[in-house]
Amino acid sequence: LQLFGPDKRPLSLRSIQSRYTLIYFFDDECNACKEGFPELKDIVEQYGYLNLSVYAVFTKSDPAKMNNFITEKFGSAGNGVEQGWRFVQDLTNESDYNRLYNVLKTPQIYLLDAKKKIIGRGLDNNALKSLLESEAKRMSYIFEQAQNFAPQYLSIFNLNDTAELRTAFDPLFKRLTSENNEIYNAVFYHLFEFLVIQEDQKLKDAAVYLAQNYILPYSSLWYDKEFINKRIPQMSSRVINNRPGAKAQAVTLSALNGKEVKLTAKKARMTLIYFFNIDCAVCKPFTSELKGIYNQLKKRGVHLVAVYMGENPEKLPEYIKNEMIPWQIVYPKPENIIHLLENYEINQIPHTYILDKEKRIVKKGAYPPEIKKILL
Repeated sequence: LQLFGPDKRPLSLRSIQSRYTLIYFFDDECNACKEGFPELKDIVEQYGYLNLSVYAVFTKSDPAKMNNFITEKFGSAGNGVEQGWRFVQDLTNESDYNRLYNVLKTPQIYLLDAKKKIIGRGLDNNALKSLLESEAKRMSYIFEQAQNFAPQYLSIFNLNDTAELRTAFDPLFKRLTSENNEIYNAVFYHLFEFLVIQEDQKLKDAAVYLAQNYILPYSSLWYDKEFINKRIPQMSSRVINNRPGAKAQAVTLSALNGKEVKLTAKKARMTLIYFFNIDCAVCKPFTSELKGIYNQLKKRGVHLVAVYMGENPEKLPEYIKNEMIPWQIVYPKPENIIHLLENYEINQIPHTYILDKEKRIVKKGAYPPEIKKILL
């Protein structure tokens, strides 16, 4: 099908790049359409995470009526598009969709897979929901198997050796992309997610290599566009910006006196950033060891600043008093937490960053014995 959108431009069915496409033939005066549309809209929203789009065919050749319908149901055509709906109609009466899709009455619902093969037809809302639920379970199984597979597969290779990266990924990529895009998506999604959260910098770099060579150049093979367009660029940028030698980012946080401060603003020979939480069991002995060497650190020109990662900063004054904390504590406000997590690798706490005089990263994730060795 190649019909016409609200702007009267051609919009073909095959141009919609989705894991699933719903073809919905409807009429604004059809009682069954009116009764079923609210539930259908809810179903599309509920299963939108599967990357489901709707090619909604208005069976009248009347742009004004179609636009009125869209405005009534979505507020604007743009809102409909954001929710996965593409409205079309046959303005030239040349598509012959009635015969091709046996549209003798409305509504008519077809469900197509990523290759635009029909996997359900003549569906009502209940049948559609059951079919989508079945597909959701199938997808969940594929991703669960891929999640288990990723660390086991990677354990075969020495990813600290750059030469082995291609050996690890090339054959797997070629096999999966030639056989099944769904499994390729699931496996390479979990390979990236497993590597990018590792503490070993070489493994993080392997995640970036994987993204740059086997994911981003093949965006047309991916159904999860948010993963391609947002998650991978953000995480890859975070890895690159947090490599040893990179300059730490100047994130804005809040001090206990209410003032805003830049995390890396204070001049010092060396800086130790300590991410912690009051309720973190491991943080308590970590904090105790830091208190034991704090005076030595201070004498050596080390500025220690602690970043509270909990949700109750109002408890900090009492905590500082009871624990006799000698260093500065800052915390992110709700509007700043995302910026902090996008710029610093804080996959677990306690966590530390050691910075040099120029605020370049010397070491991440150092525990007290290593902190002593580097700073004292």
